[in-house]
Amino acid sequence: MSALHSNLSPSAAKRWMACPGSVALCSQLPKSPSSKNAAEGTAAHGLGENLLLGKIDKQRLVAMIGETIKVDGFEIEVTEEMVDGVVLYYDTIIEEIEELRRNGKPAQIVGEYEVKAAASSVDEHVYGTCDARIYQKGNVLKVKDFKFGFGVVEVEENEQMMIYAIAALDSIKCEAFDSVELQIIQPRARHIDGPVRTWKTTVKELRAFGEKLKAAVKETRNPNAKFESGPHCRWCDGKAHCPVNFKAVQVVTGADFQGIAAPGTLKELPPVALLPFDKMTAALDWEEAITACFSAMRERIRLELESGRDVDGWKLVDGKDGNRKYVDPAAVEAEFGALLGDGIYEPKKILSPARLEKVVGKGKLDSLTFRPPGIKKLVRDHDPRPRAEVSVVSDFAQIEARDSSLDGLL
Repeated sequence: MSALHSNLSPSAAKRWMACPGSVALCSQLPKSPSSKNAAEGTAAHGLGENLLLGKIDKQRLVAMIGETIKVDGFEIEVTEEMVDGVVLYYDTIIEEIEELRRNGKPAQIVGEYEVKAAASSVDEHVYGTCDARIYQKGNVLKVKDFKFGFGVVEVEENEQMMIYAIAALDSIKCEAFDSVELQIIQPRARHIDGPVRTWKTTVKELRAFGEKLKAAVKETRNPNAKFESGPHCRWCDGKAHCPVNFKAVQVVTGADFQGIAAPGTLKELPPVALLPFDKMTAALDWEEAITACFSAMRERIRLELESGRDVDGWKLVDGKDGNRKYVDPAAVEAEFGALLGDGIYEPKKILSPARLEKVVGKGKLDSLTFRPPGIKKLVRDHDPRPRAEVSVVSDFAQIEARDSSLDGLL
């Protein structure tokens, strides 16, 4: 369901609780345009909602692979990966509903999907849309969040989900729950605990968190509310205008942003090969804030140019045209089908393992398939993904390559 945008939305709670000054700043700025990644997530959520409400079934969902859905001006293709993620979301919820039915308790089991969640006990402006919530009075409240992105999101003490749980308590008008379960279903993000992660809390703990929220909301209305940089800056609409982000750039580059200094005033950066590791890790703490700030600057300049106004030193150029597409594939078949016969179609190829498994059954392809290893990524040590194994041969090769690259510098 759609809801009016809130400056105190649950999805941005981590940001506005840590950086209360961002709320007033963002309220003065136009909201950033939607991205293709966001539209892809919206498409996946829509399919999940339709499946849970019985508007489509799994057979129809699988048949949609290859079709496109228009979302926020983007053409989003329904892929096997998207269908697998939606099915995981659906199966997780249905299995838990069936488990509640088996417990024999008489109270009604209620499932609500894409429901407006307003934490009215905290503040009337703290509201958003909860993906799913299941509850049985006198037993349990379960709040679900379906995340289709790749970035790992932790469920424990997750501010967004705790707000959704408070909103459920406020709207259900019954706090007689023995337990509250918050759950993130994230099929595409690698996490040591798997794609479905649950954290249990209590009504008492949620109400205590609600009091912290009230204080945080109050602080966002303080004319002198502080700004605080951190990972939350990545999704902040105000990052290109933020004084803390400018300070971060100044600290790392030496730029005098008081006068928007010319490039020649930047301090010379030292060769990376000679930097101590403690200096590099300290500098990388600012990486996300700085890159987010520069990305927002580029986007603001692009929007200014697209509106027909000039920006000194910048211009828009045409990109490479996309691949040609048929206006009407049926007309092409009618024109050339008799001449080419089956030659007009793509060569036949075997179904992908994911699609074939849907036909023959799960586990039937285990001995016939393999997963090539992914490319290793550099992350901070608090990242929840498991540590990758590195071969000793690879380690020595990297050390030798690094030492040889330093020969001319030392």
